[in-house]
Amino acid sequence: MKQITLILLAFSLAFSCQKTTEPETEGEKGSGKIKVDFTDSSLKKSSTKGFFDNLATSESFEMGLNNGILFILRDDNVYFKKNISKAELDAKSFTILVPNVGNTDNLQLYIVVNNTDAQNAKSKTELLALMEDEQNSYNGTFTEVTTKAMRGQGFSMSGKTNVSITANKTTSANIELTRAVSKVHIKAQATELFASRYKGLLTVESAELLNLSNQTPVVAEGAGAITTTSTISQAPSLLGSIFQNAFYAYSSTAILTLRINAIYDEDKNPATIYDRVPIVYNIDYPGENLKRNGYYRINININGFVADKDVQTSITVKDWETPVSLETGIGE
Repeated sequence: MKQITLILLAFSLAFSCQKTTEPETEGEKGSGKIKVDFTDSSLKKSSTKGFFDNLATSESFEMGLNNGILFILRDDNVYFKKNISKAELDAKSFTILVPNVGNTDNLQLYIVVNNTDAQNAKSKTELLALMEDEQNSYNGTFTEVTTKAMRGQGFSMSGKTNVSITANKTTSANIELTRAVSKVHIKAQATELFASRYKGLLTVESAELLNLSNQTPVVAEGAGAITTTSTISQAPSLLGSIFQNAFYAYSSTAILTLRINAIYDEDKNPATIYDRVPIVYNIDYPGENLKRNGYYRINININGFVADKDVQTSITVKDWETPVSLETGIGE
């Protein structure tokens, strides 16, 4: 799984509850210092993944850290909060001071990255109730989606851990960040069997993901209400005889459903329109639904015109750094 690890060290230092700057004196009983280091295992790799890659390594634009907020909760209330500066995110390291640490304090640490909507949360309830409804902002043309982050703030991420902090001692914790969206890559093509059956040309005009959630919790364990009413559509990119699509979508409890809109041209001549027939393939994947931070690869082989009998499909599902592949064959 592609995940970003944050290492937090807490030890004794004096600090005022409302400040995040370094104090002039250290060692006052009851205060704690937390050092946060961002590490990303994928940065150690020599290259990032290509479209439909089975390694699911993240692209550099999928890892961007543009803004961040750290929440420290005590008894489900926001006890301490820090806006992480861009310089600190770029350095992947920052230090904060936490005041009034008891002999043993059980704290919850949450990180929200690339989503400033979390700024005003004052309790765990408010934090978990926050919803993001920007699914369309992650998407665009195939070229756009596969080369850059379309959403202005980048990919929304969150992570959480529990720590038990003792005054005047060092405490370490690890937080793993996961993205709010899943990634779906699709490849579709007419097979040699299709060509042997029909003399015309089949062209995929668009691919659609159906029954998607229209929003998702900002924090992974959030409990906000979700409805499945959204659809994402994209014209494919053609590579040889293969039609390619790429989407980012919110997690959903609905069955993964894909629609392929195609045109069959009997004489293979785009100038003549009387022999052009629209073909729609609706494909359901029972047992599969989009999960947060998941990577789904769908491969579709089209052998004929009827989705139920002429489409061979397979799906590979993995976490982002763990892809899932789906294979679909249309036609016997």
